[in-house]
Order: sequence, then structure tokens, then C-alpha cells
Amino acid sequence: MVIGLLGSQYGFYICINHSNAPTATILVFLLPVFIMLYTLLVKHKRPSGLELISILFAITGTSLIVTKGDFSSIILSPIALMAGITSALCCVFYTLQPRKVLSKYSATNVMGWSMLFGGIFISCFNNPLDIPGEINLYTLSAILSMILFGTVLAFCFYLKSLDYLSPTEASILTVGEPLCSIILSLIFLNVTFSSIELIGAVLILSTVFILAKAK
Repeated sequence: MVIGLLGSQYGFYICINHSNAPTATILVFLLPVFIMLYTLLVKHKRPSGLELISILFAITGTSLIVTKGDFSSIILSPIALMAGITSALCCVFYTLQPRKVLSKYSATNVMGWSMLFGGIFISCFNNPLDIPGEINLYTLSAILSMILFGTVLAFCFYLKSLDYLSPTEASILTVGEPLCSIILSLIFLNVTFSSIELIGAVLILSTVFILAKAK
């Protein structure tokens, strides 16, 4: 679990550093494909037709939103490709590996200990107190918000969803992340979006109804 959480986050930021955010996002959201391949090759369980359609819609919708339809913005250096795929594979690991643990312990306990040990490990290579730039109330609140809402609560809810959803279904629904960014930007930042991005949003939303129908 520690390896999965640490690897997914670190690989994602390495991918952004060597490419850009749209490229990293698309590579990480290959997660449903890797989980589908795992269930097919290891569990010998074929995905349903609706699951395949959901994965196609989810990846297409995410790609349209993060690239705004301009696929020339995707930058794939060898390091970025390796880091992005590694991040997605680590996501697969922490989706599949803790199911037995979660049957005995709460998602908050599993997440808390995993993040603690992951933080201790990465601190051996990078001093957490060596922070470039100015630390003020604004930057501190931004960091705390990212820790609480963007990491702790997000991962806890995701792990808890595995009590009710299959790994494939849970991974497909994670593509709601770029959709949420659109909604929040519309509400708080008055950002306008192109028709391409709205098509992507519709494709992502449709995955929810497709998966509900599959149930």
C-alpha cells in the first residue's frame, strides 16, 4: 500500500516535470485499462461490453478536457512516459492490494499509516523542512488544503468505494476528477469552456450511467 501511494504520487509529479499536466493526466488515467488487463490475465474474468464502452468514454473524455482538443500539447519524452505508466501501475497496486486489509481495518487507518510511512521514506531523500520560497498564511493554507482535500480525503473515499464497487468500476469513476475541475472552475473562477471540453464532460458523465446500467 505504501509503495502504491508513494509511487503513484511521485511518478505523477515526475511525469509533469518532464512533460506537462495534460500528458501526465492522460497517462495516469490509463488506470482502468491496466486493471481490466489484470482481471483478464490473472483473474481470467472478461470485461463486459458496457465496461469496455465506459473505459473508452472515460479516456476519450479525459483527453478532450485536459488537452482542450489540441493533442499536439501532449509531450512524451521517455522519462515522462515511464513515470506516467509507473504512476498508473502503482494506482493499480493500491486499488487491488488492500482489499483484504480493508476488510479488517478502516480506510482512514490504512491511509493514515500508509501516508506516514511513505512520508518518512521520502524524507530520507528530501528534507521536508527545506522549502524554497516564502511561507505565509496563503501558501500554508494552500498546502494544507491540498493535503486534506486533494490527498487524504480523496484517497480515503477512493479506498472506501472499493467496499461497494469492483476495482474496474472504481478506477473508471476516478475520471470524475477533471470533470470536477471544470465544475469548480465554472463556479468559483468564472472560466468558460469550449464545446470540445463540454463533449469530454458529457462522455465522462455518461460512464456513470453506463456503469449503473451494467449493475
